[in-house]
Parts: sequence; C-alpha cells; structure tokens
Amino acid sequence: MNSETIFNYIKEIEIKILDLQKKNEILMKDNENLKNELNNFNKVSIITNLNKQISDKQVTIDILEKKINFFKIDTKNNLLENKINDNLLENKMNDILIDDKINDNLIEDNLLEDDYEAIRYKKKDYYLKIKTNEIYDIKNDKPNNHIGNLVNNKLKFI
Repeated sequence: MNSETIFNYIKEIEIKILDLQKKNEILMKDNENLKNELNNFNKVSIITNLNKQISDKQVTIDILEKKINFFKIDTKNNLLENKINDNLLENKMNDILIDDKINDNLIEDNLLEDDYEAIRYKKKDYYLKIKTNEIYDIKNDKPNNHIGNLVNNKLKFI
C-alpha cells in the first residue's frame, strides 16, 4: 500500500465519519422531536382521561340531583298531602254536626241552670251554654274550661 492509497482511505473514512455525524445529528433531533411528541401525547391523554372522569362525575352528579329533586318533590307532596289530610281531618272533626245529644237525665237540674245543655261529640261529653253557644268541658259534673263554640250547628274548637 502506498501513501496515496492510505491517504484516500483516510479521506473516505473521514467522509464516512462526517456523514455518520450528520445522520446522528438528524437522528438526535428526530429523537428529541419524538420525545416532545410523546410528552405532548401523554399530556393530552391525561387531559382526555381527566375530562372523561369529569364527564362521568358530572353524569353521576346530574343523576343524584334528579334523585334529590324527586325526593324533595315527593317529600313536599307528602308533607302537603299530610297537611291537607290533617286539615281535612281537623275540619271534619271541628265541623261535625252536633246531633248526638246526651240524655237530659245526665244533667242534674239542681247542678246546672236551664241555660246549659249536655252534648256528646266523639264519645266525649260537653256542656253547651245555650245563650252564647259556648262549649265547655266537664269537670265534677260542671262546666269547666271554654274549649269552643257552636257555629251554624257545627262545633268549632278554639
């Protein structure tokens, strides 16, 4: 081998080395770009995953809010229904006609004056003051506390 051949061989190797360095540089840039792209993809994937979780939670929240609203409405309806039923029952109890009169022999003539009349309501005895239509409960066979009035032949408790 002569010196010229060695020189050409070295030249070729230097050219190959430069070419490999350029390729390495390009591959390093490509590698860096791929790393950035992967990092961005991971960020997008995390964000997408978080958005999906948020959407799922929002659906759960919406379902629970509907259930809450249903129970609120149901509770309000029950309360309203109970209140209406209570009012109807109270009105029915308060507005029952006083038909059930007690026997006159339950009133001792010497105990009460003629202005009281004994009446029975819901299996309980009361005195009706005839002049004022006031209803009194009975204690020791005498009118005790004023508990209501007779209005249009209906008992109205106070």
